[in-house]
Amino acid sequence: MTTMAETAPDNTNAYYRNGVWVRQAMPGDDKALLANMRKKDIEECKAVGMSPGRALRTAIRSSLYAKSVWLDGEIIAMIGLSGPVLSEVGVPWMLTGNGIEKVRYTFAKVAIKELDEMHKYKPILSNYVVADYHEAVRFLSVVGFSIFSPKPIGKNGRLFRQVMRTGG
Repeated sequence: MTTMAETAPDNTNAYYRNGVWVRQAMPGDDKALLANMRKKDIEECKAVGMSPGRALRTAIRSSLYAKSVWLDGEIIAMIGLSGPVLSEVGVPWMLTGNGIEKVRYTFAKVAIKELDEMHKYKPILSNYVVADYHEAVRFLSVVGFSIFSPKPIGKNGRLFRQVMRTGG
């Protein structure tokens, strides 16, 4: 398993904020997050018809960029930006691990910084969140997303909320 101590010095894009390291995602980060993923994130992956591993690998492979967030040598989140190259709309994604609760305020600041970076690529950021994942909906609101009414999506009709953030 990759640890932050092994990779931070060599990653020139890494930065540190109040005990949290953020750096380019690297091979092995996905496996580390999967071993530590929050139950609600696992449920959200399944709600879109994917295993957590497949959802994370798909997100990373399709990303313009992806970052890993670390606390005390453990990965607590991965975030990134996907979407069609010629579109003004980007698809931000985030999956979190246990431990994220310890640094909610700092993680919100990190997320805002990363979302502002995403807006350099795409003026509109939009995705969906499971409607009853209240912690995620609240977090997305705090970091600047508009939250829309729930609507059924997919063959099982699970309720999702579209989220959108504009910047520029």
